[in-house]
Amino acid sequence: MNNTQSSYARAIDFHPSEPERLKFLAQSIDPYSYKILEKIPVDKNWRCLDIGTGSGSFAEELSRCCPDGEVIGTDLDLTNLPEGYSFRAIEHNVITDTFEPESFDLIHARWLLCHLNEREQVLPKIVSWLKPNGWIFIEEAHPFPIESSQNHQYRQVAMGVWEVVANAIGTSADWGRSLPAPLTALGMRNVRIDLCTPTVGDTAMGRFMAATIRLFAKDISAIKNNSLNEIEEIAKRVESAGFYDFGYANISAWGQR
Repeated sequence: MNNTQSSYARAIDFHPSEPERLKFLAQSIDPYSYKILEKIPVDKNWRCLDIGTGSGSFAEELSRCCPDGEVIGTDLDLTNLPEGYSFRAIEHNVITDTFEPESFDLIHARWLLCHLNEREQVLPKIVSWLKPNGWIFIEEAHPFPIESSQNHQYRQVAMGVWEVVANAIGTSADWGRSLPAPLTALGMRNVRIDLCTPTVGDTAMGRFMAATIRLFAKDISAIKNNSLNEIEEIAKRVESAGFYDFGYANISAWGQR
């Protein structure tokens, strides 16, 4: 991540709305993620790593699953964590920082690698931190449910978000859609994939999408020629009862070293 990308990412991390936005994302995706976690033979003594921990919700779930082990949650900025979290939190840049090889039983990352230009170099490094027979669990966002939306205004603005972050930090939808190939290419075994497509409206994903549209409203307006008032009206509809559509898809892939 270059200096411009890092500054942009930190500007988002420190935005006053970010803790709530991350909470909505966790509320939407966590139930699906926990079902995937049940398919991995987690042991109570495992040492686990949650990269880009965000609100810390998944790291908390790992702490419940591994009460006699250790859970570490990392992020560029830890101020989005709520008070009273039960895991070890470390400020950490996955591109430039490292951990000891073969030191974790399970590593999880949600909506992380798709945002990194260096993803092809970072993933092998992450895999090297796994113990033999350790598990990796990757989740990535993809906008294909929005790309096919029949609601033109919603599609234009929500895809505008993706265009803004792609231009700013190099976000790639294609990489997430390539899963599980990046894992099998690294020799991972017992690889599986899954997908969830949460709905918007009066839902956690609806509130996440509305908050995300508001966060990037000025940037969207600059590239899509929507006024800020128009964008706010779309954000209101996206989180309202009676609005029926999909948010970003969540692609899951997991496997064993």
